[in-house]
Amino acid sequence: MQMNEYVCGTDEHLADRPFADPANTWDDLAVMQRIVGELRGLMATSDARALEHYPGIIYRHDSRSAHRFVINQMRALRTRRVFTLVGFFGHRHSELDAADLNEADALLLAELREHPGMLAYCSYQTHGEQYANLVIFDSPAAQAHWSRSEHHAHIAATVSPRYYTYIRLHNASLTGGFDDDCAITVHRTKYFDYTNSAAPNLPWRGLRAYDQPRAA
Repeated sequence: MQMNEYVCGTDEHLADRPFADPANTWDDLAVMQRIVGELRGLMATSDARALEHYPGIIYRHDSRSAHRFVINQMRALRTRRVFTLVGFFGHRHSELDAADLNEADALLLAELREHPGMLAYCSYQTHGEQYANLVIFDSPAAQAHWSRSEHHAHIAATVSPRYYTYIRLHNASLTGGFDDDCAITVHRTKYFDYTNSAAPNLPWRGLRAYDQPRAA
């Protein structure tokens, strides 16, 4: 726990930080379920079968939204039954330009080769220009290894303060593989508030652990 991290009660409401309301966890959990459902469908396509032996990116678009699935270990996604998840929900206050996005994609694909335990990285457009990200790992150890990486540290220290007003970060697990009846459980949520313009690199931090983990 960070020294300046506020520990929220399981159902505590913070009037001055509505983004950290506990009800948001249920909404975010529903989005994570939709991402898993869409990935389940993709795993049966020819695009996914072409990624059995090497990483790649699958894009999906419709009239309202665009989704991106970076696949690192398709075989592990098909065969494993338990996964460690990180759900990222941030509100952008400015836009990355095309060059930044292309560079981020290149860095991410390069990093996947260094983190074989990171099985997939999914970006899911929720509304407007807002996105949710779901990272799928083969174990808690793989998630911890990634969280200590240089690329992750760079994003946390420099990218997040520039592009987000707030972030919710859910630590979760998925059981049942990618079957129709699989279940996601959220164990704890971290909050970051970057609205302090005087010190954007020193966000307010919060942590909420759940007495009864949120499941769907």
